[in-house]
Amino acid sequence: SSLKLTWNNFFLVKNPDVCRDFLFVLVYTQFIFMDIIFWKGVFMGILIALPTGPVSFLIIRRMYLFGIRSGMYSVYGSMVSDAFYAAVVGFGLSKIHHFLITISGYAQIIAGIALLYIGHRAAKETQEELEQDLKQNHPIQDVVSISFLNLLNPTLVLSFGAIFLVLGMGSSVGNPQLITTFLIGISTGTLLFWYLFGRWIDRMRQQDRSHMIGKVNKVIGVILFAAGIILLLLAMVRIIFN
Repeated sequence: SSLKLTWNNFFLVKNPDVCRDFLFVLVYTQFIFMDIIFWKGVFMGILIALPTGPVSFLIIRRMYLFGIRSGMYSVYGSMVSDAFYAAVVGFGLSKIHHFLITISGYAQIIAGIALLYIGHRAAKETQEELEQDLKQNHPIQDVVSISFLNLLNPTLVLSFGAIFLVLGMGSSVGNPQLITTFLIGISTGTLLFWYLFGRWIDRMRQQDRSHMIGKVNKVIGVILFAAGIILLLLAMVRIIFN
């Protein structure tokens, strides 16, 4: 049967193949027009999506515990906050940029406390509590929680500023058309990475779900707890010396 591509199906990830088809159409269209700005964004979106930070480990946890649908909702939440910080840099919103840097230490304290709570809860979670989480998991919660946590890292504006310089995008700052194309590229690259990575995680999840689910949850919980401690220390250093 033919697969009907709709925004509702895509965002709900009712069928992961919809996500794949949407990405194929978008990438193929841009390939025809050979928009170098778009491809710079795709490249950067893939690099940004690499699992190196606590938000990435949270997404991996949700993909493994709750499935690719929950994970992709979390990716959308991360993309919203990333797009916000990239837009602040790309559109040259200097006042907002300065404000975000000013509050970054205090925002990171909140993020650090949140990571301590999430990490401790995951590391100590019993099988019964985990099964309850599986029943209560909701898409809106996935989007909002990850978006909020990622927004509590205002130093991302500095990261995106460096990205614009490294990719030679300095002259494009303030140009709505070029910056919008770049942001679409970043979103496409991020979705492409997490879709492929998520399918791999989903296969692992189906193969050894009963044996490994508790161990994976505890390991990621310890990682998140450690990340919370590091974030709190960095935040305190930033507040004291700034």
